Amino acid sequence: NGKFRACFFNGIEAPIGANSTLAQYIDRDAYISDFPIQSWRGFYHDWKKGTIGVSGKSDQVSAVWRGKILFQEGNYNFHTKSDDGVELSLDGKVLISNWTDHGFVQNDANNIKVSGDYHDVQLRWYENAHDASIGLWWDWSLPPELAVSISNFTSNDADNVVAAGTPVTM
Repeated sequence: NGKFRACFFNGIEAPIGANSTLAQYIDRDAYISDFPIQSWRGFYHDWKKGTIGVSGKSDQVSAVWRGKILFQEGNYNFHTKSDDGVELSLDGKVLISNWTDHGFVQNDANNIKVSGDYHDVQLRWYENAHDASIGLWWDWSLPPELAVSISNFTSNDADNVVAAGTPVTM
């Protein structure tokens, strides 16, 4: 719990079943505490054109990161940065899917309701050719019904913040 385990595979399939791996390890850059979390700074690996992690390869390689993560109840924004394909799932539900050859790109899944409990997080990724990178992080967001734009507030002094249009007696 609180750790992502990574498995590297030959080819660009990033299989989710039992398959022969090139390498397996606990990704120390992707450690998460055992306490319920809201935001997580995540991890980012940028191998450029070099050898990808412990795979021994620079192209035609894929990986799957899996972890059982304790979330605090709330709404979350999930983010990936990748070169090439990426897919992020939470409890088997795909949140982000950009399973294509592409340059460095960020993908987002916003305002995802998550219960306060352990959840299975799975990140699939592949590198076909050229540069290689993968990143994952998330942040907590207010539910839309509670979010209030700061532009709806004004202040006549630092100690008195009121809704726009509301009279203030000083």
